[in-house]
Amino acid sequence: MELYVINPFQSTTPHFPVIGMIPSYYSLLWNPQLYGLGYFQVKVAATQENVNLLKKGRFLVRQEDIHQESSLIYENAMVIRDVTIDYNADQGYIMTVEGKSIKDILSQRIIWDQYVCNNQQLPSVIYDLMQRI
Repeated sequence: MELYVINPFQSTTPHFPVIGMIPSYYSLLWNPQLYGLGYFQVKVAATQENVNLLKKGRFLVRQEDIHQESSLIYENAMVIRDVTIDYNADQGYIMTVEGKSIKDILSQRIIWDQYVCNNQQLPSVIYDLMQRI
């Protein structure tokens, strides 16, 4: 089973392009959930290519979860949350990449801008905030 890496931050189109592929790995735990958050863990050799591809915030998707209809559809995509590199005497340097289902993005708090009121009266603060909407 091949894993594809998607970088959502490089895309200039609404469709996220595949930027690389992980053809082989030591172990893969892929647990999608219908209700709730799924998770994954993959252990790969810590080659320069894998280190460049597998970075926090990027998406992983299995080959069987990519569907081509009028556009690309990624089912059960996962977000990389943690990357560690360890040394094993038998296998050398090994990357352990872990993360959660893409639904985890919905639980993040996003703050676009900050507003400082500097001892203004409440009606003027409310007016200023309403003008920003």
